[in-house]
Amino acid sequence: MRCAWCKKKSSVPIHCKYCDGEFCTSCYNLEKHQCMGLQLKKEEDLKNLEKKLEYKPEKKYAFLH
Repeated sequence: MRCAWCKKKSSVPIHCKYCDGEFCTSCYNLEKHQCMGLQLKKEEDLKNLEKKLEYKPEKKYAFLH
């Protein structure tokens, strides 16, 4: 299989779930292969980060006091 970006042969191509391309390990980075799904990835990351920052335990435990 050849990398969709650099055209080098890759014995273990990596599938990008954002643009559906197959890339070598050097070109898999979304910025490197100028992925069309980069903005979607950034939005997903931001949403996940916001969820983590909002997290508050519902129960208080003795060891947390």
